[in-house]
Amino acid sequence: MNRLVLGFLLLIAISNSVSAQYFEEEKKDKEETEKIPLEDRVFFGGNFGLSFSFGDVESQYIEVSPLVGYRFSETFSGGLSLSYLYVSREYIFLPSYNRVKLKNNTYGPRAFLRYRFLDNYFFQTELESLNTLVPLNDGTSNTGRDWVPGFFIGGGVTYPIGRNLSVNLVLMYNVIYDDNRSPYGSPLASRGGIIVR
Repeated sequence: MNRLVLGFLLLIAISNSVSAQYFEEEKKDKEETEKIPLEDRVFFGGNFGLSFSFGDVESQYIEVSPLVGYRFSETFSGGLSLSYLYVSREYIFLPSYNRVKLKNNTYGPRAFLRYRFLDNYFFQTELESLNTLVPLNDGTSNTGRDWVPGFFIGGGVTYPIGRNLSVNLVLMYNVIYDDNRSPYGSPLASRGGIIVR
């Protein structure tokens, strides 16, 4: 019985010690993050994208997306972006196999979260809603504008090219890609951008 009580007391003492160390480290990380001035937390930049696909269904797009972001900690950041895309895409209507090529201007907001690891690598998620021209799928070539959502997951690498400038390369996958409505020719999206601190 004495061993059981002694073991129980030892377990409590160890767990309190580990808990205190954990909270002390968490407090230290929070204090270091709070020391970062606001002007170093906010960053600006943007993405520029090009995509071309050929084959059964052709598509091309050019993207320009300025962004503003905020560093919540040394490894975690998020931000907002406005996107503009010029899209040229061919659609095939079933069952008639009529082909219609649409060219349009697409625009809308984006929000992203980024988790950095191993200094230059990061995971990223993005949520977007783009207003774009879509086929009405009524057996004709009629089109209309509609908001098309996208949810991207992926990662990338950042290359510092100066004290306050870096280049990002990102590869992501749109998990809710809709081939009939999306302005993109594929659920895979690659982007390149510049970040100014």
